[in-house]
Amino acid sequence: MRAYKAARVNTASAGDLLLMLYDAAVRHGKAAMAALDNMENERANTHLLKTQEIISELMTSLNYDVEVSNNLYQLYEYCNRCLVQSNISKRSSGAEQAVAILSELRQTWYQVIKGDRSSNGAVAAGRVASVAGHPFSGAVRGGIELAH
Repeated sequence: MRAYKAARVNTASAGDLLLMLYDAAVRHGKAAMAALDNMENERANTHLLKTQEIISELMTSLNYDVEVSNNLYQLYEYCNRCLVQSNISKRSSGAEQAVAILSELRQTWYQVIKGDRSSNGAVAAGRVASVAGHPFSGAVRGGIELAH
């Protein structure tokens, strides 16, 4: 199963990688919220840190030659602050805010990537993701566990 997940990540387009990162961040954020609500602080900490790691990867992959990147950076920074606050306070409200923002960003990118793909093919999805501020390098493919 691990080999399948690795192959999926290694063969994904830049746009699909971006969606996988958002999916993983939302999944871990929701798991952290559930753990916080159940007072499972150690488990919550693990999921909050994984969500922060993914957000950090999104931040470092931004292309600052594109204007929207600064806005995305600020949103990611805010999400990180919300996650840290949840980890400190042991309340899920901050994580809930971060998950809401990440879910909305994921949905927006999905529409851009999949909408473009239907008219111009898979190569265009990578171009759209790169031009819009998310060029992907090998570091993204190897640095984050997306499908776990």
